[in-house]
Amino acid sequence: MEAILKATLEVPVWCSFRIPTAVNVHTTYPVPPITTIFGLLSAAMGWSSDDHSNMDKLDIGILLIKPGERIEGYNKIIKWDRRDKQMRTLVMRHKLIQPVYQIAVKGEQGLIEHIAKALDNPYFPLCLGESDDVVEVKEVEVFPIKKTMTQEIDSILPQELGRPVNKVELFYLPIGFLAEERGNRRTWSGVKYQGYYIASKMQLEEPIEAYLLGEKRVVL
Repeated sequence: MEAILKATLEVPVWCSFRIPTAVNVHTTYPVPPITTIFGLLSAAMGWSSDDHSNMDKLDIGILLIKPGERIEGYNKIIKWDRRDKQMRTLVMRHKLIQPVYQIAVKGEQGLIEHIAKALDNPYFPLCLGESDDVVEVKEVEVFPIKKTMTQEIDSILPQELGRPVNKVELFYLPIGFLAEERGNRRTWSGVKYQGYYIASKMQLEEPIEAYLLGEKRVVL
């Protein structure tokens, strides 16, 4: 039997989810990618940071509750600067001030209940984005599986599942890790991306199947 967990993630200061194609300007996704949420769950559960095998057991959805204010700041990073032959350089980094998200995580009921307890009492300190981007996890609930057909959803939407008619953003988010089997070993060789429509609410051209979590309609 499966169940779905819903939790609220409040960022008290700021956070940033770097888009990897940027170089001198580190732009940010408007929501934490699926891989970032899995990292949060791994920290709560005490899973090894290089063990991604549990991703196959979970389906993850993200709800944008409050986008936060986007600002630009400068950060010094350690990198060889040829101009003055020092190990430093400045990059412009976008940050999101006090955004609020919700996550939905579906899986086997026992595992979901274990994750829910871990989010309330995490094994490691929790962050969202960079290691010093503090996050507060609130309102952790577990729901039974309940589906509905709807033209209005409250979560981000995989690009291939529907077409929004209201204003949205489209981003290609990291959703998992590519692995290669080498004998008895599995090595992680890259990152898998998927297109997502992103908005706080979406009105769609056609009804699609979604999960009911209280009043929220979520696509995983």
